[in-house]
Amino acid sequence: MQRQWIFWAMALAACSPTMPMPMEDAGVVEDSGVKLVDAGQADAGVDGGVVDAGFVEIEPDGGPREPTTSSQVLYTDDFERYANTAALKGSYGDQREVGGAFAIDGVEAGQGTRSFRIDYGTDAGCVDADVFLSKVLAITSPQTVALQYRLRYSQGFRFQQPASHCVGRGTSSTEMVIGRLMNGRGTVVVSVADEPAQPVIHQNVGGLRWQVQVRDVRATVTPAQPHATYRQHLRVTRLSPTPVANARWHRVGVVLQRESMPGAGDGVIRVWVDGEAVLDYDGATGVAAGKVFTGTAAFGSITYPSTLPSGASQAQSRWFDEVVLFEP
Repeated sequence: MQRQWIFWAMALAACSPTMPMPMEDAGVVEDSGVKLVDAGQADAGVDGGVVDAGFVEIEPDGGPREPTTSSQVLYTDDFERYANTAALKGSYGDQREVGGAFAIDGVEAGQGTRSFRIDYGTDAGCVDADVFLSKVLAITSPQTVALQYRLRYSQGFRFQQPASHCVGRGTSSTEMVIGRLMNGRGTVVVSVADEPAQPVIHQNVGGLRWQVQVRDVRATVTPAQPHATYRQHLRVTRLSPTPVANARWHRVGVVLQRESMPGAGDGVIRVWVDGEAVLDYDGATGVAAGKVFTGTAAFGSITYPSTLPSGASQAQSRWFDEVVLFEP
């Protein structure tokens, strides 16, 4: 890869070689002003904003810029310190391996020498594949958080299983969860689905798209929204899940701003893939120009989930690397 991912710990080490590395499970790691990613050449797969033929993608002012610096790092993992999969499991609390298994990969990595890999089998007996790791974070609840991570999918990764599989079709794939462990109020779920865009912003386009769902939102408006879903509406032909599943490393960025009070509608939800905005909502001036409910509960955990309804219909894998949760 030509783009250099400048990891926060490496930056600190370069400034002070004698500074100790954070302890495993150290919880909050303060890192004032550290640079997370450079502003150099984009990752492979980013075409500099060229619009695909056949669909004009609206890009207001080029889209919002992805935050690349941190006032405080809340959680980070580059998976380099785990000698094996057993060490990884020992570092995380809640975990499950149904219809697949996770492992430390010492060959394929977005940066460095190791990454976290999830492998799916095809013998799950039509039970939902549910493979995840979760960690509770000892953090003070910030108003705004940003998440950055590198991901890789095996070529032709199926986020949804075909209708011929298990006499039914898988509905969506869960990618990442930020919030409380039991999907409580304020939990934010990044996933993939092909449901029609709601609200319709520019044009409904068939196929898979990234989406962010806020679970169990209780607003002061009528009717209250138990779940609020925001779906990809930018760059749907170039940076949707299907073209990203090309056996190459990509970078995902997410920004979540909690409401100032329940029902205020002043939350912010944004997602970038390879530095380009694919989802941009806020409660006042964003593309949607509508209510955004991101809950008022604390961000208290991070989970690498990988739920595939009806199980995987083919052997496939996904990788995570260079994960950082921070205050922008």
